[in-house]
Amino acid sequence: MKKTLIALAVAAATTTPFVANAAAPTVSGFADINYTLIDDTRENPVTDINDKENQFAADGEIDFAGNLASNVRVQADIDLSTTTGSFDSAEIEQAFFETDISNNIGIIGGVFNNPIGWEAEDRPNMYQTSHNFSYDILNSQTALRGNNVTGVGVTGKFSTVSVTAAVLNDIQEVPEENSIAVAVGINPMPELAIEIGFITQDNDSGYCTNFVSYSVNNCEMGNIIDANVTYKLPNGMTVAGEFLTASELVDHSAMAMLNMPIPETSMSVTLRGESLSLDGDDNDTTALTLAGVYTMNKALSFATEAKYIDGDFNDGDMQVGLEAIASF
Repeated sequence: MKKTLIALAVAAATTTPFVANAAAPTVSGFADINYTLIDDTRENPVTDINDKENQFAADGEIDFAGNLASNVRVQADIDLSTTTGSFDSAEIEQAFFETDISNNIGIIGGVFNNPIGWEAEDRPNMYQTSHNFSYDILNSQTALRGNNVTGVGVTGKFSTVSVTAAVLNDIQEVPEENSIAVAVGINPMPELAIEIGFITQDNDSGYCTNFVSYSVNNCEMGNIIDANVTYKLPNGMTVAGEFLTASELVDHSAMAMLNMPIPETSMSVTLRGESLSLDGDDNDTTALTLAGVYTMNKALSFATEAKYIDGDFNDGDMQVGLEAIASF
């Protein structure tokens, strides 16, 4: 589902309880079919074989949600994939409950989306096909698939400000350790959303034996701070920015995005620019992404994306792909 939990779900709630009436469970979800035309990052320099180009991949999700009591909501999201790397193709993305303890304070507990960071996990809620650098960094730091965490959180909504605090299992599942997440959301006007948050983790073990890239590693990056802003213009355009930094390894990750619907059509275009700087010399990476989406109807949309990445880990690499997203 969309990253709407903790500060991102309850923060957007009104001052009335988030569940009005008990209802029967509902089922929703989506299927995501990708075709990779070009991916220079997967070229094997030894064998000269690319394991991703001209290949299809399919992922999906089934979400079960219900509130059999008027003030309790339960949800379980199941990820389906042909590329999980195991014999089983299904994994839990989320399994949590939400309940309100007053008109503006709620509790969430279980497995849920990381409360900090700008970008959503699921394809139907993204502006383009690929995730940005900041999402990839956060995802690399959470042991659970899909940038998810396990624990309990309390959220308060006060006028235009929401505050969230969560106690979690250590996000890299270090035994006997816990992570703390805090997020503050500010909505000074309906068109503007600002979020500042941080998440801690144990980084005393020195566990860093595999650093392939910013998104593929087992390094603990310590405490992470993320700030992001989204502004929706009257003409339908959306402008967003994000800045992430960590106490270890990552100096900063920055992103600026513009999404523009094409008037009198069911299409939109997204332009995204990013920069990433790791600690040390000559560890900078930049990326420019151009994406387009055609929405046929509520059930089906098509996307295409071209991404150029240049830097220490990607020397002028191109990624081009096509995507179909079917929702139910």
